[in-house]
Amino acid sequence: MTELRDATLNTVFIGKGVPDKGRIADPLVAHQTYKTLAQYAGELGKDKMAFLKKHGDNPVLIGQAATQVSLEKHIEELGQKLDHDILTDLYNRRGFDEALTRMLADAVRHQKRVGILFLDLDNFKSGINDSLGHAMGDEVLKKFAELLRESSRQTDVVARIGGDEFGIILPDVNDETPELFQRRLKEALEVKSTMLEALKIIGVSMGYAEFVGGKTELKSEALIVYRADQAMYDAKSLKKEPGLVKLVRWKEGMENNHRQLQKRE
Repeated sequence: MTELRDATLNTVFIGKGVPDKGRIADPLVAHQTYKTLAQYAGELGKDKMAFLKKHGDNPVLIGQAATQVSLEKHIEELGQKLDHDILTDLYNRRGFDEALTRMLADAVRHQKRVGILFLDLDNFKSGINDSLGHAMGDEVLKKFAELLRESSRQTDVVARIGGDEFGIILPDVNDETPELFQRRLKEALEVKSTMLEALKIIGVSMGYAEFVGGKTELKSEALIVYRADQAMYDAKSLKKEPGLVKLVRWKEGMENNHRQLQKRE
């Protein structure tokens, strides 16, 4: 085999099984080597016995193919971690934003309605974290994440935006969708509260905004997020009490109301 001089890979060129102590100089050779590794890795991952029958018991070939299988699995798991929240295993803000981009584009193409809910836990900081400790706070967040999964449809995207704030993207909504979700969440919260006493301390403030493909003027995704956020803050300005699940829909002029509320505070 030709000596390879310039790159940093000491390897065996798969397909010949001949050790090469040099370095890969030609990027085309390097690319072909990777493609061959990936091919063998795919075969090994699908059927180990068939792989051994086809390629024999070459330990170098088996070892490098197995390494490639492990590497690809690690990359897949890493990609999932990048868009998921570690504590709750919901999507994180990055996963939420990526899903929103896809769903709004689909809504434009097919003239669908997409709703966004932003949720914030009332009494969480003072009633849970400051009084019962952050460990209990984490337990409440995990249980609440379970509540959101149980209350959502399979097509909904549920995310932890940060802290005690959550977001849900609801594709293909109708006029009753947000209120139906509100009722399901309230019922689920009542049931889960019997399993974890700390859940009886919190309430939920929800803000809802909607995008209608072909009708809504939407200059950016940030606008619908902003509207749902404004509606949530309006919900938080209402009465707070344990077990209360509040829902406010965004409407024109709401941002002005919020500015006035901030000035009064």
